Amino acid sequence: MTTQPSPAGGVKLWAGALLVLGAMLPGTIVIPVVRSFITASWPGSEWLMHAFIAVNLLGAVVGGPVLAVRAERLGKRRLVASVSAALDGGFLLAATLGPPAWLLLGLRFFQGAVYIAAVSIFMGTIRRQARGASSMGVVGGAVVFSILLGIPLGAVLSKVSPSLPLIVGGVVGVVTGLLAPLVLPATTDAEQSRVTFRELLF
Repeated sequence: MTTQPSPAGGVKLWAGALLVLGAMLPGTIVIPVVRSFITASWPGSEWLMHAFIAVNLLGAVVGGPVLAVRAERLGKRRLVASVSAALDGGFLLAATLGPPAWLLLGLRFFQGAVYIAAVSIFMGTIRRQARGASSMGVVGGAVVFSILLGIPLGAVLSKVSPSLPLIVGGVVGVVTGLLAPLVLPATTDAEQSRVTFRELLF
């Protein structure tokens, strides 16, 4: 005898997918406007355009996993995910203020770290909430949709101002962080506090 998924479980699954979408959009919406944004704000700094992307990826690779692992170990997944998503948006908004190049790159490094932390925790929570292929299908759809939506939206908004896609992405990130505690289950923290460091790495 098979059990049918409850309507409440379906709502939670799709709400979690919206968190993934909201957390990823600040990254995808920037893709088509990096050149125009850097050129407008820091004219003559061609190297900064490449560093803008590279430093962000470095932060994602180095800092993102560290934050996610600490969240697991401390049993603070909801807190870390919510704060990370909000900081991701906040750092993106700060970049539009035209800070010095060194500060811009620092913002991008930490933005990469919190971006990956938020996305990975949201994805992991969905997988644990709805065990099965359907949950990962919904997550995959949210990831793909964030790219399909973010890139053309960024291109359209950039026609108004090179900074506008970053502003919109930043606001979306902050709102996602504020809504995350309402969507992520309270049991998430208690469940993850029992995971060992070895289980996280292997």
